[in-house]
Amino acid sequence: MKRGKKGGTGHDFEWKGSRARCRRGDRPAARTRTRDATLAASIAFVAIATTTSLGRPARAVDCDASPVVVFPQREPLAGSERTSDKPLDGLIGSSASQPAVVELSAERGERGRRSIWYAISTDGLADENGEAAGIQFWSLALVVSGDFEVLDASTIETAGGAIPAGLRDEGFEVTEIVDLDQSPPAGGDPLPSGATGVISAVVLSYRSDVTLPPTGTATVLRVEVESRDPRGDEEQVGEIFCRDGLVGSGQPVTNFIVAAEKGGEICGCQRLRIELPAAEPDVEEPGEEPGEEPGEEPGEENVEFIRGDTNFDHKVDVADAIRLIDWLYAVGGTPPCPEALDGNGSGAIDISDSIYILRFFFDRSTPPPAPYPNCGPPVSSLGCKSGGCAG
Repeated sequence: MKRGKKGGTGHDFEWKGSRARCRRGDRPAARTRTRDATLAASIAFVAIATTTSLGRPARAVDCDASPVVVFPQREPLAGSERTSDKPLDGLIGSSASQPAVVELSAERGERGRRSIWYAISTDGLADENGEAAGIQFWSLALVVSGDFEVLDASTIETAGGAIPAGLRDEGFEVTEIVDLDQSPPAGGDPLPSGATGVISAVVLSYRSDVTLPPTGTATVLRVEVESRDPRGDEEQVGEIFCRDGLVGSGQPVTNFIVAAEKGGEICGCQRLRIELPAAEPDVEEPGEEPGEEPGEEPGEENVEFIRGDTNFDHKVDVADAIRLIDWLYAVGGTPPCPEALDGNGSGAIDISDSIYILRFFFDRSTPPPAPYPNCGPPVSSLGCKSGGCAG
């Protein structure tokens, strides 16, 4: 992941619309351009975004008639293209004009960590002739401030990712983390010390007419955040918000889209508040025997396990990701070793654990937290009563 260079200009990004959505190829008849024509159009997209970020006028999106909105999601949209035909699909809260809140979990002494997904929503986006027109290019610039920082940012497993997992087909993509102390945006209010930024720009295709939905939602970016300090007696709070003018390896980046080869600023960007609550005080149960866990009955001791080994075959592979999904959506109930299913060690079991296991298996990215690769005792309240390394 590249770091941004110092310099650039920008301004505060404020709410201008109410709702939105997006998708691939929602048009009466598919149109196919020649490679040269589409390449020229894509270069024009980037030129439009650059001139906007440098403060020159751009064609505005009609935020009253067809708003374009960026908002956070707890999980990405399902399906191979990560799109839907519903505006604001996966919205946190009741309105994109109100800040969303996501609460992280972690054991005392551990840092809170999770992935936040960002989506673009459009509602009736059309060209100057009134024909449906999907988004062909977008650029996003986000700031993470307060008690949290950015660990990773990616378009993998989003609509901005390469086919077949996404929509990008011989297009262009750059996503970078920016140290905003070293590369602050110019203009607007100064940012708090220690803030980090994320910029992401995507052209879906140089060779074919691939777009987001003219009406709908598309998950386009994953941002992984972590608390700066381990969970303790004090609550930790941070924010993620859009901010024009962040500078990575190129020109200042604006929150911007291009549809039907015409560009405009994004109408609204929902702010997100991130919270890691203070840890519960350690309380010793009356009559507790040394060596026993609070609240446990004799014979209910935890057993050792390997994190991510959901089928208890003493290894972590694709079969474990599939078994985890079975527990979430088919089998139900309480698994015999819940903590084995917490593949990313977040303290909760959800679809992000399956995604974490698959990314580790195929990309050899960050391995599961301990205990891995060897057996070990549980480290969170999820526990492991049976199965595990004894299974």
